[in-house]
Amino acid sequence: MRNVEEWTGLPLSELVRATAWNQAESLGIPGIGKLEAGYRANLVQLSDDRTPRAVWIDGVRKWKQEDNACAVN
Repeated sequence: MRNVEEWTGLPLSELVRATAWNQAESLGIPGIGKLEAGYRANLVQLSDDRTPRAVWIDGVRKWKQEDNACAVN
């Protein structure tokens, strides 16, 4: 995502669409790529510099970056 942001200069809202929903739509994969009722809750929380901070799969946090270490659920 950081690379796409640097290459395109798109704002974050457009980056999310370009890297999530558009990809799912073009591949014909239903139920992913949006934060909307009926869609799978698979999320990556990013820091301001676009470094992953946490990962949720099916609405359950599976990974979190701690200050000096990683925590896995």
